[in-house]
Amino acid sequence: MELAVCKVLHNLGMLPKYTGYKYLVEAVLMGVEKEGNLEHITKDVYPVIAGQHQVSVWMVESDIRSMIERCWKNVNPEWLSTYFPQMKEKNRPTNTQLIEGIVLYLRENKENVSEE
Repeated sequence: MELAVCKVLHNLGMLPKYTGYKYLVEAVLMGVEKEGNLEHITKDVYPVIAGQHQVSVWMVESDIRSMIERCWKNVNPEWLSTYFPQMKEKNRPTNTQLIEGIVLYLRENKENVSEE
């Protein structure tokens, strides 16, 4: 599943060179494993990731947000419609919207992404 997450991020122009990349991968993986929605990402997900990397919760949130801001303006519209069909505009999503969108895509396409 981690490979599928990395492929989605790569298609969105989000590469491992960005500090928030590893945090985003982990957040998406946690979302895929968790049943239901990621309603309390700042309380349930960020603290776990921060603890694993010995950084602050603020640093996790900020690094993910910064990466999204840098990459989103260059996102390919084709990939945007593939991964986020519910988004009508190209406006940058929040961290939670991006994570939930990727989690939803991976859950709905579980059979296809597991073969990649």
